[in-house]
Amino acid sequence: MPPSSDYELSSSDYSTCSSSDDEGDIELNVNDPKFFLLKWAVRHNITHTALNGLFPILRLYGPDFRVPLDAKTFFGIKKENRQIVRVGNGKLYYIGVRTNVLKHFESGLKFCPLPDLPPFQSLVPDRTLTITVGIDGLPLTRSGRKCYWPIVGKLDQSSNQSPFLRGLYYGEEKPPLEAFLNDFVTECLSLESDVIVIDDKLYQFRIRCIVADAPARSFLKGSASYNGYYGCERCGQKGVYRHIRVLFPNTDSCRRSDLEFKQPVPSHPTHIIKKSPLSQLNLGLVSQFVLDYMHLNCLGVVLKLIRTWVRGDLPHRLNSSITDRISKRLISYNEHLPLEFCRKGRSLLEIDHSKATELRMFLLCTGPIALKNLLPRKKYKHFLLFSVATYILLNHNICSQWIEVAKKMLIEFNASIPLLHEEHFLVYNFHSVIHLSEDVTNFGSLNTCNAFPFENFMQVIKKMLRAKNRFLEQVINRIHEYELVNEELYISSQKHLVGVTSSRGNNVILSKSGDFFLVEDATTHMHAVKKFIDTSSCSKYPIDSSLLSVKLVSNISVVSTVLDRSIIMSKCVCLPNDVECTYFCIPLVHSVVE
Repeated sequence: MPPSSDYELSSSDYSTCSSSDDEGDIELNVNDPKFFLLKWAVRHNITHTALNGLFPILRLYGPDFRVPLDAKTFFGIKKENRQIVRVGNGKLYYIGVRTNVLKHFESGLKFCPLPDLPPFQSLVPDRTLTITVGIDGLPLTRSGRKCYWPIVGKLDQSSNQSPFLRGLYYGEEKPPLEAFLNDFVTECLSLESDVIVIDDKLYQFRIRCIVADAPARSFLKGSASYNGYYGCERCGQKGVYRHIRVLFPNTDSCRRSDLEFKQPVPSHPTHIIKKSPLSQLNLGLVSQFVLDYMHLNCLGVVLKLIRTWVRGDLPHRLNSSITDRISKRLISYNEHLPLEFCRKGRSLLEIDHSKATELRMFLLCTGPIALKNLLPRKKYKHFLLFSVATYILLNHNICSQWIEVAKKMLIEFNASIPLLHEEHFLVYNFHSVIHLSEDVTNFGSLNTCNAFPFENFMQVIKKMLRAKNRFLEQVINRIHEYELVNEELYISSQKHLVGVTSSRGNNVILSKSGDFFLVEDATTHMHAVKKFIDTSSCSKYPIDSSLLSVKLVSNISVVSTVLDRSIIMSKCVCLPNDVECTYFCIPLVHSVVE
């Protein structure tokens, strides 16, 4: 039973693993067919019931192929190994930080600059390990109260940017904050005060930032809810109650400070409701709780705008024929989209089913060209303010240079809301986007601190469930099975970036010289390309779009040239612009060619 190429393993990566059956212990190693059977079962999420049906067949037709009768025995699952503790009305399984940090360290390191914040100022960048933490609630069903609260993280300096699970709470309500975070805070305090020794080198430890949506942030920080009068996390503005909601109309209120959460007695009791366990750490509860653009920009602002255009009140609702024309444009772009977009465009009438990735694609790539000459001129320019500002803050090549421009665009976008739409739009989501530039100042591009990888990982956790009971124990068993064969729970999409090819949608690139090329043939190191001869800036953009490497292109050169892969800056999205018989080219900013 020779292993296939998909299951080629190295003896240095895996040691033997043991199990037992009714005849005694079984030792599994990388050359044992039973090990490949185990790895196959884990990789393809084969249920224990299916394995229990397979094992008797293997024992009958392969007497020398010794397997146990029960899958739990095969995986070595033992109830006494589950360190589950009762927390409030739920249960908590804590895995820990140190083990996962050491494991991801082995994948190799990459440089990650430290934030210019007080907790990092005395640290040496190449002797510091930082983690980005993601915490959020995960409902198990749409109609029930059962939910998970995972503590997820990733090692910022690791070449392996796949998130890992550190703790998991299961219950029918939010966990009690102190008990939920106790083990995590205790371990992080130990790591901060001590050093991590790896290969005879000493490393300091810090939490780089915490990523969560607005309700989870207020829960973790012990602060006022996002829809409260003092709900803004970055400024001290008191909201006003109008139109049955709390609005935040000001853009120049005084900024909040990390010191507010460190004082024994809260200096702003209207915002700080109770003291959070996280205040014990070297962690800024204002500056290091990032405002996630996935929830703010995509699921917040963009979703609200599109819903208003599709079925809002007049005069903001678009004519149905206009909506149909925009939808047809969005669908027609699908064949031109690169494979990095896991979801393709669809009709605006399906907006209620849209996911964050679709809304991000609309905001950055398809929206600016699909809405052109169809959305009213002032509203189109208003949308472009938001689109271009988000693009700048996501682009690591230009975000530091253009950050002030992006900040002014977001302030102007916010200030124009009452004039072009309705005053009641100025709720928490629309207001908070003016503070996004602060996260870019502290952490770099918004690509480095958003919830997309953590949200994807949470769906992996949900898919581990097979039965309708023992929800926490099921996940623990799956984690044990993955660890047994050294398989990753989740492979970051960064590992699956589709490279430049000659196929449509994946064959337009931007060189470091600023030129756009169409790829005719792609190899590992060299590409046969043709240059776009005519390029021009996009009209109606708030700034010259060519400064952002966003252009309208046409007329491909006849002669092919050879381009070295090393001079490619980015893969591009190239969409047909029917109005001007050109193509709209914009570099991908959420996945850059490496």
